[in-house]
Amino acid sequence: MYATILKGNSCHNPPGQGGGQFCSQQGQAPRLTALDVTQGKAREEIAWREENLRKIISHYGLEELAKDAEDNLRKLIDASEVHIRRMTLRSVEDMLRRGGRMLTQFDTTTSSGAKNKKVRAQRENVLFGLSRDPYKDLENRPSYGYLQTKDDPYNSAGQYGRVDIKLKPSVRERVTYTVGDSLRVLEDSLNPGRVKNSGAMGIPTFQPVPLQSMNLSSMVPLRYMLTTSRGQDGLPVRGNTKAEYTRMFQKLAKAKTLSEVHNIVKTPYIEAQIHGQIRAGDIESITVPSGMTLTKSALNAAKKLGVKIVQSTSKEFVSIIKANPYHDPRTGRFTHGPGSGTSKDSAITPKMEEAIASARDEVLSYQDGKEHGVVVGPDGRPFFAKDGEASSIEFTKDEMAMFPRCVMVHNHPSGGSLSIQDILFAGTCQLAAVEAVSNDGVYRAIPNASLLDQTNHPFIYGTQKLADSFYEQQIGFNVMMGNITPTVASLLHVDLIMESLSDLGFFKYERKSASPYLQRVHDFLDDDVRSKLKSQFFGALANSIKNAPEDIKSEMSKAKLFNEQLIPRSVFN
Repeated sequence: MYATILKGNSCHNPPGQGGGQFCSQQGQAPRLTALDVTQGKAREEIAWREENLRKIISHYGLEELAKDAEDNLRKLIDASEVHIRRMTLRSVEDMLRRGGRMLTQFDTTTSSGAKNKKVRAQRENVLFGLSRDPYKDLENRPSYGYLQTKDDPYNSAGQYGRVDIKLKPSVRERVTYTVGDSLRVLEDSLNPGRVKNSGAMGIPTFQPVPLQSMNLSSMVPLRYMLTTSRGQDGLPVRGNTKAEYTRMFQKLAKAKTLSEVHNIVKTPYIEAQIHGQIRAGDIESITVPSGMTLTKSALNAAKKLGVKIVQSTSKEFVSIIKANPYHDPRTGRFTHGPGSGTSKDSAITPKMEEAIASARDEVLSYQDGKEHGVVVGPDGRPFFAKDGEASSIEFTKDEMAMFPRCVMVHNHPSGGSLSIQDILFAGTCQLAAVEAVSNDGVYRAIPNASLLDQTNHPFIYGTQKLADSFYEQQIGFNVMMGNITPTVASLLHVDLIMESLSDLGFFKYERKSASPYLQRVHDFLDDDVRSKLKSQFFGALANSIKNAPEDIKSEMSKAKLFNEQLIPRSVFN
């Protein structure tokens, strides 16, 4: 597949006319130099995925719906932008001033992701046919970025740095992609049996695919490709029901942005691998975050090269709010979802606590990689239960109408704290509390009045998104320095977000229990460090509100959302 696409390149010399190598054109970076040798395992897996998904779609009679999903995904991928991130401006400035290619981890020995060059070289050998020796093939090593829909920059790639570099559309012919981190991708995708039996079945795992070759099987999580081994029947494994595929295809067919796709296929971002080197002529714009500035010589060089420099302001909060699902861009007004009206905080009785403890055991007993929920009523009796998917449980309006003053207990198969979806669900349903349970611990949120009032949900959502971006940058630096693993970083990241939202007054956040491992994770940041980080976030939040348009500030001021000791009323004036 790769060879066919690449050798149609006008800059490819066939064997006998340059040894099957790629030349460079004036003003452009050299073309791909590695992907014309497709690795056997990659070819086999791509074919395996496509064939298995085809069988499942045929078995359930979902051909038309699957086609709609694939057509919409192709439109989104075709219209996407290619971006990369950098933690600092140094490498960007050097490239602008001196020319030449953008350096990779193999040149600099630094990275905002995994730092082990030997491991990455081994991955690139399997994925792209490059040398397993990290000191060879330096000029052919790909750069790593991500795809995003124009004007919709919401994903989790911020952990790789605050400097955002947008590449020109001309690089697209040199881009392959994976849905999620390609390092994680390789580890799991070459061992589908292990993934099948693990608790991480919702993690999308893929081989890199050229942008021009996008298909549905390259965008759907691996667990949906798994079929039974009985002959050639192609039956989906137990648990992958027709209703599950139908919901997924319907959502993918209606998605308007890649950030919506991220939520559907449960991935933080769509990774782009840019081959054949990145040079200044490949860059369309560089967004420099607040607090950083390019040197005068770099600015002059960028001007000569036609690279647009955008100096970011402190108005991120406004952009985040206007991108959230409660904002109607046609009217500029905020809306809210279904649910009953505002009610007073509900006390959790000792009898309810007994039932909650039993509900925790119930949802943890499944161990099938999916979420399960139990609702405990005000009378202390569990009265409703529902099974979900890998990272969500869907409820009808009629079901949600039964939940005021109740406690929802549900498991998180992959571990970790509550999500913003859990928090907003608690407010929408007027819950007395919501709990997230895993083998490592229990987290609880008790809604305050501001969360129970659904007209506040757009601002709570926007605040969470700003916190997500802020702490990602702070925690990501520790990953880059090798201080903590990505798994520990993810747990700390979500925990800090929930603590901050709790301090701001949206709900009361409690860690009800923690395993020794989880306690060590929490203890990685002592109280002084946590307080300092949160104080910095509250300052960034106040500054963003202060710079917001008057109409948004007015709405937020009326809502009296925030703890005034942290966000003073003066920021609204």
